[in-house]
Amino acid sequence: MTSLYEEQTNQVALKKQLVSSISHELKTPLMIMQVTIQGILDGVIPDEEQAEELLNVVDEINKSSIMIQDMLQIYRLDDAKSELEISEFSLSNCIYHFIDGFDAVIKQHNLQINLDIKKDIMIEADNKLIKRVISNFFTNAIKYTPENERIDIEISDTKNEAYFELINYGANIDPENLENIWMPFFRGEDSNTKERLKTKGTGIGLYLVSEILKAHNCRFGIENVDKGVKSYFYINKKVE
Repeated sequence: MTSLYEEQTNQVALKKQLVSSISHELKTPLMIMQVTIQGILDGVIPDEEQAEELLNVVDEINKSSIMIQDMLQIYRLDDAKSELEISEFSLSNCIYHFIDGFDAVIKQHNLQINLDIKKDIMIEADNKLIKRVISNFFTNAIKYTPENERIDIEISDTKNEAYFELINYGANIDPENLENIWMPFFRGEDSNTKERLKTKGTGIGLYLVSEILKAHNCRFGIENVDKGVKSYFYINKKVE
């Protein structure tokens, strides 16, 4: 009973910290938007530079919107049973959408994608949220895999569980960082890869992933393997 109480207390404290951190993180884009728009209205920013500056404002709006949506989703997951939209779908088919979406980046950096996907693995889960998990794992792999290296993705199953495993090769995560990787706003940026994707992360992606997978009673993790990093989750095929 004491352990459960302490866990709940820690979760409440973490949520409060998250709200405080997001409030702080939102101050910067809001200031950028305010200064830029005011500069245009005051005539300080030349006409030929206004289009580019407004595009920067749009980027900041999009980033702020995603951050707010992520925060709202985290709070919805507190009441997971009523919020999860359970349906039956093919876990096997989920990954292809993301590979197609990153095709240009994959080719540009000569990344090799190896797929070992068993067909027609059906699960009962929240389709949108599970895709969010896969998207986060795959996006991180694309960001942090060095050029000319490979990414292995395996989807398999047993009678009762489905397995998703992704390994990106070329580098390990610092063991000290592994302990903090699920915390909000923790970033292990690599200066060689952080500019690879146009869309920057909000800093709460993996924390949201952990909340989604906990709501689905999954076993999951991120760990170092030989010359690479493994991201995985194991999910029950049927809702218990």
